[in-house]
Order: sequence, then C-alpha cells, then structure tokens
Amino acid sequence: MPDSPVPNHGKARVLVVDDEEDCLRVLRDFLEMEGLEVVCARDGATAVRHCQMAPFQLVITDWQMPGMSGNSLIDWIQAHQPTTPVILITGWQELIAAAGMPLPPCEAKFGKPIVQETLVREVRRVLGKSQPPPART
Repeated sequence: MPDSPVPNHGKARVLVVDDEEDCLRVLRDFLEMEGLEVVCARDGATAVRHCQMAPFQLVITDWQMPGMSGNSLIDWIQAHQPTTPVILITGWQELIAAAGMPLPPCEAKFGKPIVQETLVREVRRVLGKSQPPPART
C-alpha cells in the first residue's frame, strides 16, 4: 500500500486511516476512481506524521485501531489542523449506539461496510465545502 505523503498538485488530497488492509484498499479504490489523490496510513501515529508533512483536504479514519485511536487522531487534527474535515468510519456502530458512547465531532460518521455511493456523495459534499474559492481573473 503506497504511503507517500508527497502532494500530487491539482488533485484534492485525502488521507485514509484504517488498520485493516482490505478496508484501506477498498476506500483507496473508491476515492481514486473519483480522481482524488489518496494517501493511506495503517495507524493514527503514521497519520499524524503524514499530516505534519503536507496538508490534506480531508481525513477519513477508522474509530477503533491499535495504538492511537480514531478519537485521538480526530482530537489531534482538531487541535493542530482545525480546518481539515474528518469522516469517521467504524465497524462498532451498533455497540457505540447501544452503550451511548460519545463520538468526536466530525463531518460524517459511517458504519462498516461502507456503501460506495454513500461515501462518494459525502466526500464530494465535504470537499465542496472545504475547497477554496476560485481565483478571480
């Protein structure tokens, strides 16, 4: 799985964070089909390093991961890069709801498995909000 944080100018950059290789691959494929530049990280600490090296227009992160959790990653992003929107994904949605556990504030929250059309629609919405206005000529 490529892990290069170097920007490819002209494309919106999206960081996808998940400890499950299959999930990373599926999300990367969905987003690359939309013409986005996708950087993948298998844990929160790697995601932070990527964020420190170059900005992202969107971060999509899993909730439950070994080491730095999705909650902790979102807290870091909100503290250090507060304009970067985050989408949270989790396979624990039912348990979280049943336990009444609070989730961190983010642009959207999805359970796994993720429906491609739903994710793509939400990514387009979020990126549309976060893109700078075009320069006037």
